[in-house]
Amino acid sequence: MYKKGYESSSPINKLISHYLTLWVASKCKAAEDIKVQLNGSAFALSRGQLSGANLSAKNVDFKDLKIKYIHLKSNAFKINFLSTIRNRKLHIKEGFKIEGLLTLDNKSLEESLLNGKWSWLGCWLSQNLTGQNKPSKIEIIGSKIRLFTDNRTYSESDLFSISASNGTIKFTNNENTKSEFLPMDRLIKIKEIYNQDECLSITLEAKVNL
Repeated sequence: MYKKGYESSSPINKLISHYLTLWVASKCKAAEDIKVQLNGSAFALSRGQLSGANLSAKNVDFKDLKIKYIHLKSNAFKINFLSTIRNRKLHIKEGFKIEGLLTLDNKSLEESLLNGKWSWLGCWLSQNLTGQNKPSKIEIIGSKIRLFTDNRTYSESDLFSISASNGTIKFTNNENTKSEFLPMDRLIKIKEIYNQDECLSITLEAKVNL
């Protein structure tokens, strides 16, 4: 399910914003308070030309990756305006680039890494950085993450730092400084990772292919 809250001005802007909101929602299992702001005049929109778009949403479930907040902006892209109006469904002509910010809190991080499609990452982190099996709990501590496993007393080896490096995410064990790099889709580049209000904030840029 999703809840929308798009911002717009002209009738054409409102209409395309509505269809873009529906398109974004169709890519997610869940998303709340979706807000879309289009860049471009009504005349340009009627010709299928957008200077870009800004998007924000909260409590997003994208392919089982739980995201507390998301803020994205795109570069210029084109739509088939007549096809969009006729079919009441956004028809984007070509891929485009985005950059933005993803925010994960403790709850969203645990739900993502302990269950579902992304549980492999929780296991990968635990096995490669602590030598343990699947974690039973994950805790954000500043710019670090602590892994907990059943039947094991916590130690410094269960705490590791997170940083952006070479376009991906670098995980470094706090005790032995062993590092691992997250296998990353070549279309996604991680730019920065930092802690804000006990949440992990990740800035990135990516190419969206259709």
